[in-house]
Parts: sequence; structure tokens; C-alpha cells
Amino acid sequence: MKTKLFLLFTCCCSFFIVSHAFAQKDFIETLKGDTIRGKLRNGFVMGTGPADELKFKKLEDSKFVTIKTDTLKSYFRSADSALFVLMKMPYAEEARLVKKLENGRIELFEDYSASSGAVSATGIYSARGTISTWYARLDGGQLLEIKTNDTAISGSKREQREKNLYGLLADDQQLLDKFKKRSFSFDNIRDCIKKYNSLHRAKK
Repeated sequence: MKTKLFLLFTCCCSFFIVSHAFAQKDFIETLKGDTIRGKLRNGFVMGTGPADELKFKKLEDSKFVTIKTDTLKSYFRSADSALFVLMKMPYAEEARLVKKLENGRIELFEDYSASSGAVSATGIYSARGTISTWYARLDGGQLLEIKTNDTAISGSKREQREKNLYGLLADDQQLLDKFKKRSFSFDNIRDCIKKYNSLHRAKK
């Protein structure tokens, strides 16, 4: 009886340890391409996007260490399924970490910046906060700006941003026509890209 209880206790402990290990799905990828799995703490600062540094603990370690994000190619936080990847943005000379929202033939990225507050061309004042700008590309091509919540400039280039997205969807006229009947919102854009990627497999 005692032997059976001991074996049952051992199995339960082993299951807990294995389950705990697999639950830690966070990872960081170094600039050299090495992927290290473990547990990630923070990694995002509201209002500015990716943090300058994060706390990370390898699976086999007991303590967290501080890692500068400028030494990383990507990192994944399982708590909210957030994947940040190093990308060369159209407006900057140096690559920066941006959030990858969708993967497939059309890849969708979210870039963050801090707003100090501004008055738009229509007289709308936007308080200090987070500016979110979406970029997308088709089959690994040119990265195009398609949407922003920056009220100071959102109207000035809206037509070009719409044109950019329509160009990405051009080979599916039926889906594009349906999308044009909907509002040009973040949710509708992402939903359309999801549908496109589910209908069109990535080219090899």
C-alpha cells in the first residue's frame, strides 16, 4: 500500500514538474540566432512599446537576470502571446523591435511610440499616450504603413494607407470588395488580413 502511494506521489510530482516546464513557453532569441526558453518578466512599457530591458530566467535557473532588448532579435511573452521581432522600419535607419500581430502571406506588425499631445488638422487634441501604427507586407516584400491612431496625422495620409492595404489584398478582389464596404478600423483590418491568410497559403 505504501509502495503504491509512493509511486502515485512520484508520478504526480513528475507530472507537475513536466507541466510546469511546458507552461513556461517564453523565449528570447539573441542577435546570433540562439533561442533560449524560460520565463519572461515584463518586456513591455505602456506608452512606449518594447522595454529597454527585461527580466528573464532560463528553465534550468532559479534567478532572473536583466537583459537589454537591443541584444535580442526577438522575444515571446506567453502571458499575452506577444511576439516582438527586430524589423527595419521605413522611417528609421536602425532596426527596432515591433510587435508581430499576424503571420502568413500578409504579415502584420504594430509599432509603438509615445505621444506628447498634439492638435490635429481638424482641431482635435490628443493627450499624451501611446501611438500605435500598423505596418504590413506581402510575401516578405516592402513594409507599408496601413493604419495609425495618431490623430495629429491620421487624416493627412489616410488615402495612401488605404491604398497600401488595398494593394496587399489586390489578388483577392472578392475579399477586397467586401472589406471596402466596412469601416477602415483596426479590428476590421486585422480580421480581413486573417481571412486573407486563411485563404491564401504562403508561397514557398
